[in-house]
Amino acid sequence: MLLGLSTHNMEQVTAANAAPVDYIGFGPLFTTNSKERPDPVTGPDALGAVLAISRHPVVAIGGLDLERIRRLHTCPHNVAVIRAVSDASNPLAVMNAIHASCLSMEL
Repeated sequence: MLLGLSTHNMEQVTAANAAPVDYIGFGPLFTTNSKERPDPVTGPDALGAVLAISRHPVVAIGGLDLERIRRLHTCPHNVAVIRAVSDASNPLAVMNAIHASCLSMEL
């Protein structure tokens, strides 16, 4: 079993360093429609700072789709997607494309 902790700002990431978790989620990087009241958008540029201070692997989350993943300036350890797959007419094709893109970025 893996245990993760959601973080939404640098203060939470710093606090998470002392937490007994396997990874942290960080975001939302972009506007998301998956939640009724999402946390404020962090923006993709914050990801580099998070990766620099986190003692845990970082899962990027929030409004991610194939094009936005390709535009990330720094590579997180993993990405989480919801709508990009659940709203797709061919979810498997979208997952395969995201997977291939992540492999090329060396996530």
